[in-house]
Amino acid sequence: MKKSIKPVLPDHGLELLLAYDGRIEQLPGGFWMKFEIREQAASDARPHGLKYSFSLHDRSNKPILGFDNAHEVKPLGRNAKCSKTHDHWHRNSADKGRP
Repeated sequence: MKKSIKPVLPDHGLELLLAYDGRIEQLPGGFWMKFEIREQAASDARPHGLKYSFSLHDRSNKPILGFDNAHEVKPLGRNAKCSKTHDHWHRNSADKGRP
């Protein structure tokens, strides 16, 4: 019996996400958002194969909230014994990151 071969279909969701790389969105009140997202080889640090940074800035260009996987962060509180992770967020520009 012949095996049927399924064609590999493009991942349009991934294509749409990657199209946001370099995009800056202006928001009311002078706030703005910046998107950086690139495909890279999957690894333990980035099993999804993406390197990303999404940030919200105030009208003086100061980052006030961000999400990224650019560096490793230690878990906080009860999860402190868990392993470090790369996916994290920042509450402000001085915050070192929270899982």
